[in-house]
Amino acid sequence: MLTHITKETYKGVETMDLNDEMFRRRVLFFTGEVNSNSAIELISQLLILESDAPGKTITICINSPGGGVDAGLAVCDTIRGLSSPVNTVCMGIAASMGAVIFLQGEQRIMLPHSRFMIHDPSYGGGDLAGRKPLSLQEDFNNLMACRQELAELISERTGQKIDDVFAKTKDDCYMTAKEAKDFGAATKIGIFKLPDTNKKENNI
Repeated sequence: MLTHITKETYKGVETMDLNDEMFRRRVLFFTGEVNSNSAIELISQLLILESDAPGKTITICINSPGGGVDAGLAVCDTIRGLSSPVNTVCMGIAASMGAVIFLQGEQRIMLPHSRFMIHDPSYGGGDLAGRKPLSLQEDFNNLMACRQELAELISERTGQKIDDVFAKTKDDCYMTAKEAKDFGAATKIGIFKLPDTNKKENNI
């Protein structure tokens, strides 16, 4: 597995850590499950880049099957609170909470063979045996509130009416890159190119 690259600089030929080089270019990778650990790692990286150069674009490359709603919403809230524009790139799949995070990008690029998937949140409370009716009702109410909140986020970012979002999310709804673009989830289909570090970025 490639972890280092060799690069010619004004100091001569140098060996650099691949992750460090991508971080320097303000490109982050969010892969695997959305959980408290992966979310806090991404949030920390976003905050560092925001502190280093407020207002300069950050790109998040996503390949995620989804995961925890609370952890995912923490990432979404952080992205929305930055002064730096955040673009997202779907590499592989952006599913469930991974899809909601993908939707936070100002520019949202789908690779040609990537996929996008949204669905209603599911109950993760474990065994229902022995539960009291009022306890079950509270869990149900919380789940429906979560469903409403996520549907509003999807509606806001895609431009779809919320009833149309509910119709899509009642089952697992997989979309190709073209379908995701037609739905409003993606703004572009193409290959992601690394930012030119020699080019000065205009910030407003």
